[in-house]
Amino acid sequence: AMHRGAIFGTKYALISVAVATVLFEPRLCNGADIALPPLPYPTEALEPYIDTDTMKIHYGKHYVGYLTNLNTARSKLDALPESRFLVNMTVDRLLLNIYQVPAHLQTAVRNHGGGFWNHLLFWESMQPAGGPATFAALR
Repeated sequence: AMHRGAIFGTKYALISVAVATVLFEPRLCNGADIALPPLPYPTEALEPYIDTDTMKIHYGKHYVGYLTNLNTARSKLDALPESRFLVNMTVDRLLLNIYQVPAHLQTAVRNHGGGFWNHLLFWESMQPAGGPATFAALR
């Protein structure tokens, strides 16, 4: 039997991906390696809230690592005739269709694709010099 928390976690993850898909333009793959998107602002732009070193580590190491490993997993999908169609999906669609990914590649696609997508969502949702006072408006 599946644990109730696992069901909630899966639903939450799917909702998060769906919301992110609506808010941000999809990242088309077209079978080729996904290129590293540039940061939408300089690494120091979120100071003093997030320091430059943290941004450099997350962009230059974590984000690059997730993307490199995701592209490696995608190349393995491309080598399997029955899975080749998955390589043309956007990252969000690939994550939504994780159970169509062969079992031996699901963990790599989920972890590296998810890490890549989470960082992408972070980069695109943060704004230099602060954004609108969303939470203040809710109070």
